[in-house]
Amino acid sequence: MDRSREQVVGVLLAGGTSRRMGRLKQLLPFGNHTVIEQCLNTFRESGVSRTYVVLGFAADLIRMQVAMSLARPDVTVIENRRYDDGMLSSAQVGLRAAREADGVLLGLVDQPFIPPTVFKAVIKAFQTTDQPIVVPRFGEKNGHPIALSTACCDEILAMDPHTQMLRDYIRAHENARTAISVDACAILRDMNDSEAYQRELAAWESGVDPV
Repeated sequence: MDRSREQVVGVLLAGGTSRRMGRLKQLLPFGNHTVIEQCLNTFRESGVSRTYVVLGFAADLIRMQVAMSLARPDVTVIENRRYDDGMLSSAQVGLRAAREADGVLLGLVDQPFIPPTVFKAVIKAFQTTDQPIVVPRFGEKNGHPIALSTACCDEILAMDPHTQMLRDYIRAHENARTAISVDACAILRDMNDSEAYQRELAAWESGVDPV
């Protein structure tokens, strides 16, 4: 089945507390933008029709600091008031809002350094396969962003964020998953503390990807 005509929307998970970072990672400078703005730019370059931004901790401050970027017509901001329940709870909020689309591309604010080519490759694979789950793979490990058919929504929304994680769903549906190889080890990294932030920022500015 060719799904090339289906609409794919982005969901950017940006509701965390940044405890290990010690400051709001969403608002840290990254290149000429903040981290959250760089993530939005990547979604935009990937060709999604709309990006839903899931905020949680310090949502009002983030809204105020990047008001112009969040006010763009292709961006919709939603809030997860139960952000302390973890990433699955934010994914559930995003999926619930995006259910009118055929597919959802889930990305993390922890990864502003992933190139748009990875996002485009995941979308292309989703549009040309019957599988409802598409993940990028570097070597033997899977990473983000993840494409999901909205047919997956009901089961994910029924999960308990206190005891389950999104990766539990992905692992439980291995037969419904396509993994595509990408030449970007960035899909395996995140940016949860100051050391990682400084490393990724230096790599971004130098154009040399850390291994």
